[in-house]
Amino acid sequence: MQTKNIIISLIVGCVVIGGAFYAVFGSSLKNLKQEPITETPAIVKATDQRPVKALDANPAAKPVVAPVSTSNPVVSGYTLADVQKHNSTTTCWSAVNGTVYDLTSWVNAHPGGKAAILMICGKDGSALFNAQHGGSGKVATILAKFKIGSLN
Repeated sequence: MQTKNIIISLIVGCVVIGGAFYAVFGSSLKNLKQEPITETPAIVKATDQRPVKALDANPAAKPVVAPVSTSNPVVSGYTLADVQKHNSTTTCWSAVNGTVYDLTSWVNAHPGGKAAILMICGKDGSALFNAQHGGSGKVATILAKFKIGSLN
């Protein structure tokens, strides 16, 4: 009888600890889900001429995202209609404060999760970006790597 009580206590304890762990780290665990790699890393796609994110030697580390290559020149101007065509995980552009950025390779690498980036794909994301990151020099430096032109 005492053995049965010990086993029940252990099971209940594990469930409580598991629930507490999920409550504390649950939202972080969602960001750890990785989509399967369907391409060879660090190869330039012929259609978009942008590098695919490179893999870090440490599989637990966040992926390293390559900046815009010089083979994809910055264009003098895009319209909001141009930006609106790129509104998905596979092609994500956003206008922020008058500049257009190709955030496609950043969607799955964003530290706050891909949902935050997908909210501004195909849109003028200035208000959302500024509310979250306004004034951060570090974030502005990261964003600048994805610049492809200005918004007309």
